[in-house]
Amino acid sequence: EPSLETKTYEQLIINQMTRYGFTYKPSGAALLVEFEPQISQREILVRELRDPFYPPTYMYGGFWPGWRNSSFWGLGWQYPLERSYTTSLYNRSLKLNITTAAGKRLFESRAVSEGTSKELSLIMPGLVESVFEGFPGESGKVRTVKIPLQSNETKK
Repeated sequence: EPSLETKTYEQLIINQMTRYGFTYKPSGAALLVEFEPQISQREILVRELRDPFYPPTYMYGGFWPGWRNSSFWGLGWQYPLERSYTTSLYNRSLKLNITTAAGKRLFESRAVSEGTSKELSLIMPGLVESVFEGFPGESGKVRTVKIPLQSNETKK
């Protein structure tokens, strides 16, 4: 019995196939659609350089006697100009194959997304849309598709 998450992904693919005129048939179908979602994680080092003349620059001020109604402001170097930290980067992918019942491959596609979210379920609608982009055109060909997602992620 597939998990609820897998069933959700199946439904996304069924919806896309339906858009192209196919009808879902649980058994005895002429075509077999197989898919494989994957996610992997790697740590990356992020280095941020800060501009000392723009926020978050800290300011200090003081009144200088001898100057009436004026103040002097200077830069306060209370933070490093470079900040480094490690974060996780997730590689999310979806591989999709369509074959005949006899096993002849008709279409194959793979979508890859990289970002900071480990929630595959948030990215999967975009991955499914990507594997069907240009369907049923040339399969197995590398191309870049950009699809805006509802989260703050961008898909590549």
